Amino acid sequence: MAEWYEYGHGGVTPHIHAYSGGDCHLKVAGGDRYDLVKDHVRVTQAKLNEAFDRVRADYPNENSLVRIALIAKMRDLVRGVALHHSDRRT
Repeated sequence: MAEWYEYGHGGVTPHIHAYSGGDCHLKVAGGDRYDLVKDHVRVTQAKLNEAFDRVRADYPNENSLVRIALIAKMRDLVRGVALHHSDRRT
């Protein structure tokens, strides 16, 4: 499976690691990992919120270029991906 970094690179945090199947995760300081897309489906909205909140907590200045870039890339990666079954409205 091919893999690359949508933001940053291996061994450095933060980074966003992507895989050819569409899965991706955010890794932040301390080694904490937040899946964004897993098995071709967005993780639950609650899990996505945790990832976005972590970026905001780590980079509290809303003008931080790292914060802006991470949030933009995260939004881009989950846009158009199937919702987690628990987040679908019937």
